[in-house]
Amino acid sequence: MLGVSTLDRHPTLPDIPTLNESGIPGYDVTAWFGFIAPAGVPREVLARLNIDIGRTLQDPEIRKKLAGLGADLGGSSPESFGTLINSEIDKWSKVIRLANIKPD
Repeated sequence: MLGVSTLDRHPTLPDIPTLNESGIPGYDVTAWFGFIAPAGVPREVLARLNIDIGRTLQDPEIRKKLAGLGADLGGSSPESFGTLINSEIDKWSKVIRLANIKPD
């Protein structure tokens, strides 16, 4: 393995360097997953979903299964998840423009 694609080493692969450490400065590509609700869902409903999903992600069996898939469990607020989504849109929009990627 040449390296992991995140800025930090993966906890299950502590001896594998990051691509950043291996000579590709700033390389940071992370797969992430989340739950998205339709626009207009009341804040109280979003808050409740966030609490329930967070509680589910604390279940030891769920954590074990997801860790076995290489997942780093995070969890955040709807606001911070929205910030992540917007930052990813910005990052990949720049890549698309610089590489002149066009849809077929």
